[in-house]
Amino acid sequence: MVNMRNTTPIESVFALFDSTNLEIKKISGYGYTSSLSVDSTGAVGNYLRSRSYIDSTSGVVMVNSIGGYQINVVCNFSGMNLSNQQDWLTLKSKLMFTDDRHQNKIITLKVPDGLEQFWATKLTTNPLVIQANVIMISL
Repeated sequence: MVNMRNTTPIESVFALFDSTNLEIKKISGYGYTSSLSVDSTGAVGNYLRSRSYIDSTSGVVMVNSIGGYQINVVCNFSGMNLSNQQDWLTLKSKLMFTDDRHQNKIITLKVPDGLEQFWATKLTTNPLVIQANVIMISL
């Protein structure tokens, strides 16, 4: 599990882990605001729930309007392969999302057996990474 700086855009997360060939299992902590009209809140929610890589089963897709003038979105991602990454970046642009940089950004990776500590140590040398921990999960 990797704790990223809260100012890290998702594009940088994708670039970092794609360059290491490590599989992104889950991403949490990304919140966005949209400059779309609050009348679009329902449509934004529908777009998000239509994406299989957005974890709507755990109730983390939250779309609401704050003060009646801004759409806020919080969601978790899973199975972020290259295709899903590109789809998210396209959707993020279409929905006019801006990253809310106040959330803690946590990335769960799948690493080859026996290399967990190597990657935890290596990733902590990256300036975008606050902390990397080895957590063993049986799949």
